[in-house]
Amino acid sequence: MDFTYERGTLEVSNIFTHISANVLIFHSFVSLSQCLSQPLSVYVQDTAGALEEVYNEILDLALDLTVKKVGCDGTKPHFEAIGDFFNSIEPKNVKGKGKLFEGLITKFIHLLDHVKDETYLTLTFAKPVMEECLSPAMGKNGKMKSLPTSYLPQYSSHVKELFQLLSNFTLPDWLTDTEREECYEYHNNTVEHLLQGFETAKLVGEITGDMVHRALDIMESRNPELFAAGKEIANKISFNIKKDKALIMETVRRITAALADDSYGWNGEGDYWKLNGLTIDLFAKAMDCVKAFTWEEYDELIALVKFCQEADPIHPETGSAGSVTYILLCQAGFKVIAWLKTMNEIQRAAPLVPGVLDMLTSYDDNVRSIASAMMTIISLSGDLFAPYIDRVIKMFLDTEDSSLLTSVLYSYEYNPQPLAEHFQALFNYLDSGDSSVRSNMLQLIQKVAKHQPDLFTKDNMVALMKEAREDAGNQIQLLMTMEEITKKRSDKITPHLNELMNLSLWQPLSLSFINRILQFYALKLEGNNEAGIPEIMNCMIKQVETYDDKTATLAALNAMRLIGYKHRAAIEKHRSRIEKIKEETKDGDYRILCGQILDMLDGRSVDKIVDDLKALQVEVADIDIRVNDNEKVVTEVKDTVKRQGQDIDIVKKDVAGQGQRLDQVEETVEDTVIKVEEIDGKTLSHAPFWSRDVAKLLNPEAEHDWRLLSSRLGYSNDDIRSWAQQHDPCMAMLNEWYATHKTREATFAVLTALQAMSRLDAAVIVENAMKNAEAVVEDEEFEYTKPPDIFLSYQWGHQSEVRLLRQHLEMAGYSCWMDVGQMGGGDKLFEKIDSGIRGAKVVISCVTEKYAKSPNCNREVNLSVSLGKPIIPLLMEKTTWPPPGSMGPIFSEYLFVRFFQRDKEQTTDQRYWPLDKFQELLMQLSMNGVTPDEAAVQPEYKNWWIPKIEEVTVDKNRSKKGETQSAPVAAATSDKVSASPDVFISYQWGRQPQIVKLYRSLTALGYTCWLDIMQMGGGDSLYDKIDRGLRGCRVVLSCVTPKYALSANCRREVSLADALHKPIVPLLLETTSWPPPGPMGPILTQLLYIDCTGDPSLQEKWQGSKFDEIVAKIDQHINPLTTSVVQSQVNPQVKDPRPKDATAAPPDREGVKGKGENQSQDHFGKNDNNNVARTVSETSLSSKNGHEGHNESYNRGAMPRMAQVKTTSGCCVIS
Repeated sequence: MDFTYERGTLEVSNIFTHISANVLIFHSFVSLSQCLSQPLSVYVQDTAGALEEVYNEILDLALDLTVKKVGCDGTKPHFEAIGDFFNSIEPKNVKGKGKLFEGLITKFIHLLDHVKDETYLTLTFAKPVMEECLSPAMGKNGKMKSLPTSYLPQYSSHVKELFQLLSNFTLPDWLTDTEREECYEYHNNTVEHLLQGFETAKLVGEITGDMVHRALDIMESRNPELFAAGKEIANKISFNIKKDKALIMETVRRITAALADDSYGWNGEGDYWKLNGLTIDLFAKAMDCVKAFTWEEYDELIALVKFCQEADPIHPETGSAGSVTYILLCQAGFKVIAWLKTMNEIQRAAPLVPGVLDMLTSYDDNVRSIASAMMTIISLSGDLFAPYIDRVIKMFLDTEDSSLLTSVLYSYEYNPQPLAEHFQALFNYLDSGDSSVRSNMLQLIQKVAKHQPDLFTKDNMVALMKEAREDAGNQIQLLMTMEEITKKRSDKITPHLNELMNLSLWQPLSLSFINRILQFYALKLEGNNEAGIPEIMNCMIKQVETYDDKTATLAALNAMRLIGYKHRAAIEKHRSRIEKIKEETKDGDYRILCGQILDMLDGRSVDKIVDDLKALQVEVADIDIRVNDNEKVVTEVKDTVKRQGQDIDIVKKDVAGQGQRLDQVEETVEDTVIKVEEIDGKTLSHAPFWSRDVAKLLNPEAEHDWRLLSSRLGYSNDDIRSWAQQHDPCMAMLNEWYATHKTREATFAVLTALQAMSRLDAAVIVENAMKNAEAVVEDEEFEYTKPPDIFLSYQWGHQSEVRLLRQHLEMAGYSCWMDVGQMGGGDKLFEKIDSGIRGAKVVISCVTEKYAKSPNCNREVNLSVSLGKPIIPLLMEKTTWPPPGSMGPIFSEYLFVRFFQRDKEQTTDQRYWPLDKFQELLMQLSMNGVTPDEAAVQPEYKNWWIPKIEEVTVDKNRSKKGETQSAPVAAATSDKVSASPDVFISYQWGRQPQIVKLYRSLTALGYTCWLDIMQMGGGDSLYDKIDRGLRGCRVVLSCVTPKYALSANCRREVSLADALHKPIVPLLLETTSWPPPGPMGPILTQLLYIDCTGDPSLQEKWQGSKFDEIVAKIDQHINPLTTSVVQSQVNPQVKDPRPKDATAAPPDREGVKGKGENQSQDHFGKNDNNNVARTVSETSLSSKNGHEGHNESYNRGAMPRMAQVKTTSGCCVIS
C-alpha cells in the first residue's frame, strides 16, 4: 500500500474510513493522485448515515490541496474532482440538515479566508458547494443570506472600483440572443446582490455619484434589458442635501432633457414601464431635497412642472391618469408650490396658473383633483388668478367646483370688473346646498357690496333680507353686506327700512350692526323731517331704554351722537329722555356718551368753531382791502406779461427739452434711493431685518412702548434719553442690543420681554421671523469634548482662594471650569464663559460683597438661572444674605454654605473654610447628580461621606442675659429704608390696570407706595430697583392670581420679602386654590389672604369693606407700636403679638428661613452652643424642605453630621 500523503492536523486515512466500507479497494491505488482521479461519489454511495463527517473531512482535504502540491500532475484536477463530488450530491440527502449547514458553512468560510492561490476559486468548486449542498441544507438559516456580502466592509476602499466594473458592463456583438439575455440576467442579479451588500455594509454613501451617473446613463441608453438594474440602483440612492446639491440639479436637468425627447418612447409597450419606474424613482429622490435649491434652480423646476402640465396625463394602456409626466407632476408640483408658499415666494408660480386651469377641464377625476388642490394653494396669493378671473367664473358656473369659487374670492379685489357680467348668475348660489360654496358666496357678495354696490338689484336686496332673517348663523355677515351697500347706495335700503327697525326680527348680537346701517342711512338724508329720521331716532332711543345688551346700546347711543351733528332737531325731541338715562344709569360708558350727546345739543362742542369763523371774517375784510389796491398793480403787470409772453414761448421749448432730461435724472435718483435704502438695511444695522417692523409699532408714545422694552432689557435711563434724540429710537436701541449680544439669545430676550409687556402685536413679528429662520438650515447637535462638572463663578479679587477651592475639588474627583488657566490666546472671554456654563452640571457661586456688585458675575448668575443650572452659593465672607443689589431677588431662593472660618474653626493648613462645610459642599454636589471620577479621588477624600461624631455640652442653666442677638438685616440698610415707600406692591403684569387704580387709591390716603411702572428710574437695573424697594418698604402687598403664582419675577419678589422678614399681606384677585400651587406655596401657606374676588367692582374702584380691611392691615404693619398701645388701652390683657426674639437670628443656619427669624451680617456670632438644640430642629426642617419642596432653586442638602441628644445633670449633651 503506497500512500505517502500526510496532513498537519488530520490523518488523510480518517477520511476514507467514512467513505467506503471497502477500505482496501481505496488503498490499493498507487497514489493519492490516482485515487482522486475518479469521482468521490463512487465511494460515498453507501455512507448516507455519515454524510456530515464526510463533507467536513473532504473540505479539510480541499484546503490542504490549495496549500500543497501532491503528485506530478498538480492538485487542480483533484480540486475540481471534489467540486464534481458536491455536484453529484442528491439534495434530498442534505435538505434541511441544520447541523450539517452549521459545520459546513464554517469550513467553507475558513477555506475562503485561507486559500493562498485564488485561481482555485475559478475552478468548478464554489458554485457546487453553495448550490448543491449549502443552499438545500440552509433552509431558513440566515447565515447563508449574509455570506456573499460579509466581506465587503473589509474592502471598503475598493467599493468605487468594484462598482465601476459594473458601470463598464458591455456585451460583444457576436453573442446570440439567448446568450445576451442570459448575460443581462446575470448582470442584473449581480447588481441587485452587490447593492444589497453595499447597503448592509453602509457603503452606499461612498458611491452616490457613481450610482446616480450609472442610473442616468441606463435611462439615456434606452436599453430595456438594463432598466431593471437601473431601477434597482435608483432605489438605493440617498442624496446628502449638503454635499450632493450639484448632483441633484444634474439629475433634474438630465431627466428634463430626456422627457422632451420623444424618441425615448415614454409610456411605450413592453419593458418601457421599467424606464418610467427608473425615471420616477430617481426624480423622487431629487425632490426630497427641494429645500436646498436656489431661486434660479426653482425656476428650472417650475419650467419642468409646466412641461408636465402641458403633457398628456393619460397612460395609453390604462386609459387613465398615470403617464410618466403626470406622476412627475404629482411629485414635483405640490412640493415646489408648497415650499414657495412657505417662503412667501408664491408669485414665482405664476407660469403654472394656465396649466392648472387646463387640468381642471380634464375628464379624468384624478387630474381634476390634483389641479384643484394646486389651485387652492396658489389662490391664497390672490393676484395670480386675477387676470383669469373671467375664465374661472365661467368654469365654476359649469362645474360648481368650490375651489374655483375660492379662487374668485381671493382674486376679485385685484380685478373686479369681469365679475359684473356674471354677478346675477353667481348670486343664485347664495342658497346652495354645498356648505363650502355658500360660505364662499357670503364672503364674495360682501366684497362686491364694498366695491360694486350698484350690481345689487331689488330682487337681490329682497333675497338678502330674507336670508338675513332666516339664517341665524350667518345673520351678522349678511347685515355687514347690507352695511357696505348703505354706505354708497342708501336708496337700496329704503324699501326695507321698517323691516330693519322691527327689532323683534333680529338677534341681540345683530342689533349693533342694525344700528350702523341706520346710522349710515340717516347721514345720507337731508333735512330733519325727511321720511325716516324720526322713526330711526325712536328705534334707537327704544333700544337704549329697554335692551340690556351693552354692545347694542352703546352702538345706538354712538349712532345718535353722529346723526345729531347733521339732524340736531331730530334728537332735540328726546333730550329729556337722554338726560334721564344719564342720571339713572350706573354705567360709566353710558354716562359719557349721553354727556357727549347733550354737549352737542347745547352747542358746547362748536363754540371754538364759531370763534374761528369770526376771526376769519376779520381776515377776509382785510384781504378785500388789499385786493383792491392790487388791482391797479395787476393792470400794469398784464402789459408786462404780454411782452414777456413771446419770450416765454421760447423758454417753453427749452424747458421741454430740459424736462426730458429731468425725467431721466428723476428715474436715476429713484433707483439710487432704492439701492441706498437696501444698502442701509444690509450694512448699517446689527439688528435683524424684522426690527424695523417692530420699531414702527413701538416708536409711537404709549404706556408700553420702546422705553419700557429698553428697561426690560436692562438699559438705564441715560441710555434711553440718548436714544430718544435719534430719528428712530427703538431701532437705535435694538442695534446696540444686537451688537453686544449673541443674535439667538438677543432675539429670545426681546421676544420674552415683549410677551411680558403684553405687546403681542410686536411679539408675533419676532415669532414669525424665528420660525422662518428654522427652515433655513437644519440644527446640528453640539457636543462638548469634555464638559466640566463644575463651573466656578467668582470675583477676581478672590482668585487665590478660588484656586485653592478648585484644587481640593479636583482632589475629590471633580473637574472644574475656572477662567484662569483655561482662557487661550485670542479667545473671546464671553464665548468661553458661555460654553463653560452650558457644559457644566452645577454652578458654584463664590459670593462676596464685591461679587454681588460685579457686572460680569451678575451675567454669569443670570445665564445660569436662564439655563436652569443648579447653583450652590458659597458665602466667602461676612455679608448680608441675600446680598444687596440685582442678585438679591435671585439668591433669596437659595440656601448658602458658610465658607469662611469662625473662632476655633481654624485649620493648620491653607484651607480657609471649616472642614465640615467642605463636606456639606460635596454632599450638595452629590444631591445634584454630580459624581466624582473615582480614579482621580485623592486619599484625603476617599471616605468623606463617613459621619463624624462630635460631642457638644450645653449648659441648660446658663442665663439668657448673656446671649447675643444678631441685629436684623434691615438695620444694615436703615438709611435706605427711611427714604423708601411704605408699601411695596408685588403683582403680575396681566392685572396692571387694576393695580394702578389700587396704587392711586392708596396714595390718595397718604401712603407712599412702590410700583415698578411708577417709580422706575435712576439708571439702575431692574433687579437693583426691586431689591432696594423691598429692603426699604414696611409691608408687601402680594396680589395673587394663577399667573402670579407661576411668574419667576413675582416668585423672586416674594422669596426676597420672606428672606428679609417683611410683612406680606396676600390679596386674592382671582379665584384659585390656597395656598397657590407652585414654589410660592410654602411661603404663603401660613398667611391669611384678603379675598377680593367677591365684588367685581372692588378691583375697579377700590372702595368698601374689603378695601378698608386692606388699609387696616397696612396700618397694623406700618405703625405696630401704636396699634399695640391702642389695643392695650382697650384690653389690658392683650399682649404685644411680636415674639420676644423676633430680631434674633440663630447662628449657623445658612439660610434656613422660619417665623420671626432673620439672617444678617451679624448673625455669625460666637455663641453657637446656646442654640444647638434649636439648630438641630431647624436643620431637620431644612432637610425636610429640601426633600419635599418642588422648587428646583432650593439646593438644600443633608448635613454630614449625626447628632444624638442625651440629658445629663445641668446640661444637654449632643453627640
